[in-house]
Amino acid sequence: MPTILFFIAVICSMISQTPELIAMKADAYLKITWIFPLLYLVVVRFRSVISLKLAFYYFFVIIFGLYCCIMQLSTNIDYLTGEIGSDIVNIGISFMVTVVSFAYWENYGSPRKLRWLVVCLTVCGAYLAYAVYSQFLVKADISAIQYAFTEKNSMGQILVNVMVFGIACYIPKYTPSRVMYIIAFVFMLTVVFMMKSRATLVGVFFVIGYYILMYKNTKVRVLLFALSAAALVYLWVSPSAYETIVGNILLGGRDTTDLDDLSSGRIYLMSQQIAKIPDNLIFGSGVDYMDCFPVMVLVQYGLIGTFIMFLFLTEVAAKVSVKFKPRKGINLAAYLLFWIMMINSLFEAYPPFGPGVKCFILWMAFGFALAAYRRRQPAKQRPVSPSMADRRLRFRE
Repeated sequence: MPTILFFIAVICSMISQTPELIAMKADAYLKITWIFPLLYLVVVRFRSVISLKLAFYYFFVIIFGLYCCIMQLSTNIDYLTGEIGSDIVNIGISFMVTVVSFAYWENYGSPRKLRWLVVCLTVCGAYLAYAVYSQFLVKADISAIQYAFTEKNSMGQILVNVMVFGIACYIPKYTPSRVMYIIAFVFMLTVVFMMKSRATLVGVFFVIGYYILMYKNTKVRVLLFALSAAALVYLWVSPSAYETIVGNILLGGRDTTDLDDLSSGRIYLMSQQIAKIPDNLIFGSGVDYMDCFPVMVLVQYGLIGTFIMFLFLTEVAAKVSVKFKPRKGINLAAYLLFWIMMINSLFEAYPPFGPGVKCFILWMAFGFALAAYRRRQPAKQRPVSPSMADRRLRFRE
């Protein structure tokens, strides 16, 4: 039952991003399916739901939520909702996903279920990519400045998250499965490029750079380096390819001599938001919107709210970067997903928490990795029983 409920929540979260369902505003009903595994785990595995490993996350949500409530009540300025959305809602969704994923993986996780989860995400990701391609991109002009699909950044990040989680957690051993797997990922990556989701593509290049510079498998590093070098040479010798990929996609067909145009107007909008900071430095000026998460945290919540927010994110960064070892499987997925979302936050308003379920794969991977994490102790202080050995082997990935 818990596995069925968890997989239903994951699949519904993915399918909720289908363009037709978003147009019908049916996506909200699919997202709430996370409540069902949460309720089950609260009843059956309550100790896991309130685990001390999650204490820092509970503390952050409570403190930040109280801060926003106190500020709204005392100033009569909106710190909680907003016309477009708010961080507190996205934080609540991400928190729920983390708690559910942690409790589920601590009690029911296994390598076999991880493989099936990757398969489900890959199938759903390929379906979303096809839906966007067939409805918006197939007849689009790649050289046009206007975007064929307006939700390109959210969709692009979801597809990249699927690919990163899949590559880190499960590579099929059998050739036919591996070929289908590669085809699905190449198609998803092609759609991301066609959508011209430039903020997302920066994260893609980060992942490629990580595998080239830091991945332990030398063959993979050499292969990726060779492919990257070949791609750069091809762009150098082919003006048409350079114009299409660099000029029209990476630069968005914009004027490279005008930083504001190149940044899709972000420079001008950022200057307007930064101008609000001096008058609202301590407590912020309430919910607002601009596509740069770090700047907007300071604008909306002031120094106090920014300290609370980034203290939490620093703790998450320390866990995924230092404590979750060895860096492979779900640990690698959590590390890569966190940092590409932090990169994405420089160009978007809500990552690494939202909007909606855009970031759910990150917090799912983080919950898994947190459940698998055990503090290292000297060997003589670690009594090893058969059940503990089996449990370690269970969470090896």
